[in-house]
Parts: sequence; structure tokens; C-alpha cells
Amino acid sequence: MREPLYLPVDFRLPSPGNNYRWVRIIDTAAWAENDYNCWSVEQGAVIADNYKVNGFSIVVLEEIN
Repeated sequence: MREPLYLPVDFRLPSPGNNYRWVRIIDTAAWAENDYNCWSVEQGAVIADNYKVNGFSIVVLEEIN
């Protein structure tokens, strides 16, 4: 039986290159609406190892140095 589409999904991130890190710049989840669902690279949260994406949401991560 398939899982319902509205459940969150936990994604495992690939290891960033040397001296690089993943930064969240967009998350369309309802909890992020107070921040307009987007952040500059300087303001984005650093994400390590994995990230949970809410159902019906889109997340964009950027690998930065």
C-alpha cells in the first residue's frame, strides 16, 4: 500500500564538496510563510545530512562555499 501524499518525506543529502555546505533558500511549507518561504543565501539555514520536506511542498537547497 502506498503512503498518502500529504505525509512528510525525509531526504538524505549528498555530502557537499570540501569547504562547501547546503543552505536552504526556498521551502514552500506552511511553517515558513512568515518568512515568505524564501531566504537569501546569507540568511538561509545550513542543512546537514538530511532534510524533511512537508507534503505538497517544494524545497530548494544551494551548495555554497
